[in-house]
Amino acid sequence: YFWHNTLGKRTGLQWLLLGLLLGFIYLVRQQDILLGILPMLELLKRSLRGVNLYRIRKTAAEGLTFATGIITAILPQMLVWKKMYGSFLVYTYKNASANPATLEPVRWTFPQLLPLFFSAESGMWRVPLLLLAVIGTFLFAFRTRWIGWCFLAAVVAQIIVTASWQGWVNGYGIRFLLGMSVFFALGTAEVIDMLRKKTSMKLIYALFAALIAANFVNMLLVLMKQITTKTPIGEIPAILIGILR
Repeated sequence: YFWHNTLGKRTGLQWLLLGLLLGFIYLVRQQDILLGILPMLELLKRSLRGVNLYRIRKTAAEGLTFATGIITAILPQMLVWKKMYGSFLVYTYKNASANPATLEPVRWTFPQLLPLFFSAESGMWRVPLLLLAVIGTFLFAFRTRWIGWCFLAAVVAQIIVTASWQGWVNGYGIRFLLGMSVFFALGTAEVIDMLRKKTSMKLIYALFAALIAANFVNMLLVLMKQITTKTPIGEIPAILIGILR
């Protein structure tokens, strides 16, 4: 919100504050540092408009101010990590993996994109509305152009990083993409806007009610220990029918 609200009119102090905010976000969830793609794309766009000494100096100054904010926010934590672990940067999920024996928790060259969306191991299908939201982020990008493409770049980067990490299955419904909720909300709204031009709102309400109900039933079955986060999709209807009987 702060990035978008100050876009094109950001002062030096606001660049510093933006960096501080991103640094604090990193301390909460490290992979959300990828939100830095938004200001980076902004600086890149500005630098490509035309090369002159003033623009180079201005872009460099803003970039350095932004980076100073990030470092200022995370420096105390870095000092703690150095004292405790001997390194200024520590990957806090280093030992979390789908397979504890895996020596390579992050596989950048082989992201599990298809499983991330559809596998039984906590795939995105467990929150089916997310699948529509992802489609909606593409629709939003095509409609709004530059802003939408920036948002889409952040979402795609998060999806690739999550899919590259062996431990993404350790949770329910891809909780590692929670940082993208605001973009998924925009994508969902975009899908609704597209559908309302082609069909009645009653059908749209019915569709979304069904998707929400599917997620609720799925969570309820997990809480009742009737299924696990790794139960194959095809087995869930039979389990549900058995319970209802």
